[in-house]
Amino acid sequence: MSTAVVEQSQKLRAPSLERWLRGIAIIVATGVAYHRSLWTLVRNLALDTPLAYLGLIPLIAAGLAYSALRNNEPGPPIHDRQVDFIVGVPLLLVALYINLLMPAQLSSQYWIYRLDMVSLPLFVTGASMLLYGLRPTWRARWALVFLMMAWPYPYTVALLRWLEGFTQLTIASIAYVVRFIPVATHVVTGDGSTFALTHGVDTFKLSVASSCSGANSLVGFFLIGGALITAVRGPRLHKLLWMVIGSALTWVLNVVRIMIIFAVGQKWGQKVAIDAFHPVLGLILFNIGIGILCILLPRFGMRLGRGKGEDAIGPQKTVVPTRKWVLAVPVVAAVMLTLGLANSGIAKYGLIASDLGIPRLDSFAKSPPKLPNWNATAKTNSYDFARRFFGDDSTWNRYSMSSGGEDTNDLWASSPILADVITGSSLTRLETWGLEACYNFHGYEVKDQQTVDLGGGIKGTTLRFRPKGFKLMYSTVFWHWPVLENGKIRYERVTLMLPDDGNTKVHFPDNAGAPGIGDKINDQLARRKAGTGPTNEHDKELERYMVAVARQVVANQSVAPKKV
Repeated sequence: MSTAVVEQSQKLRAPSLERWLRGIAIIVATGVAYHRSLWTLVRNLALDTPLAYLGLIPLIAAGLAYSALRNNEPGPPIHDRQVDFIVGVPLLLVALYINLLMPAQLSSQYWIYRLDMVSLPLFVTGASMLLYGLRPTWRARWALVFLMMAWPYPYTVALLRWLEGFTQLTIASIAYVVRFIPVATHVVTGDGSTFALTHGVDTFKLSVASSCSGANSLVGFFLIGGALITAVRGPRLHKLLWMVIGSALTWVLNVVRIMIIFAVGQKWGQKVAIDAFHPVLGLILFNIGIGILCILLPRFGMRLGRGKGEDAIGPQKTVVPTRKWVLAVPVVAAVMLTLGLANSGIAKYGLIASDLGIPRLDSFAKSPPKLPNWNATAKTNSYDFARRFFGDDSTWNRYSMSSGGEDTNDLWASSPILADVITGSSLTRLETWGLEACYNFHGYEVKDQQTVDLGGGIKGTTLRFRPKGFKLMYSTVFWHWPVLENGKIRYERVTLMLPDDGNTKVHFPDNAGAPGIGDKINDQLARRKAGTGPTNEHDKELERYMVAVARQVVANQSVAPKKV
């Protein structure tokens, strides 16, 4: 290759100020548009949880993108700026749809699924298409795919389902090892996670919790190892084998970590083992494992750098970002600001679920809500006939909720409220056999239906119905919410019903549970499939009262014990 060609190729590859500005613009736009979503991941970095590493994924993805754009390899033979907009703009529109409209459609399930993080790679890809062009974006495709790994929902489902079994596997392995290396004694009581250690004349116990099972290290290895294999060259089968062996090595090193802590506790006591070794030993062994696996990369036929025959690269193979990018800046900026405003509203979901989308609330059936100055919620009946609709593991319980005296409570009604609570593992069944369908099937008179906001991102529905052959009208509000029951995600449909003979009296403060501006906007978006509510003042007052009670129930529901 001639010297002039090499110099021209290097010049094209050199990161210019303009290219840096585009990259910085994408990073800033992503940070503004998803500031709260990203913060929910970052603030978990210091926690002892398997998902703490998710906060590192955006940084790793940025590094992969930088590495990919510096490598010199051919891209798709596309040089049409119109294609950039044809592909990029729809991706930005999908991101807008997910963040603006889907919260009103999915209610609290939006946060359980953490769909905001699903839209993040779409936004970054769309912005990259407009500011860099299709060909450079294609080169950084694996970085964009890796960014999808920051989506917490698949991890939470897997952890809630398999973490307990994985923890028991680790405990059983340690119990087997200490039979041959007697640094501790397995205490076969309770959940079997306890080991007794003796230091001199003192005996103390240590427990192998889920956070010590090796799940943290495995998730960290999957993320770091997944990023590494996208940056190296080699056969895919070899990469898969490397990941499998790496997973096994990571788990074995965690068992070694626990055994070292036991040995230290036996030799120097509990304080040295827990305060000195426990906080840092896991990180040290994890880094040693990653180092060993990096050294083994050539043994698996993998290496960093250019592929075969890429040393002689001419200027024709260099992918240059599009030069017509300034006009795309206002489009990206408009989407960024819109998403940023929408993203500010996700803080409300903290009432019902954690940062990682794990439900916070205990089930209504297990812990009926206790409203201030109300009588205790009393269970009055249970129904088994509906299991064929909602599942064999479902329950249907009825409760009675009565307010205190009219002079002692802001929320008061002359009649008690009936609460029907159906709990099951399938949200689809609850939605398929919905309340409106049930009432219509039985010939009930149903009217005045509309959607309302109940706080915590939960959307409820109000309506009035009269059973066939009855004179009483029932003012009703119902909603679905996720709950944590015995370490598993389940779903409840809560239906509050106030009987009204036309003379029912209620009292509530004018601002009881009033939603904020953002919630009001979502209300309007959600009302497109509902009616406008009651028209006469008595019915309107009963509806406002029921909404105020529902908001109090949501706000006062008990928090379930933390499982992950």
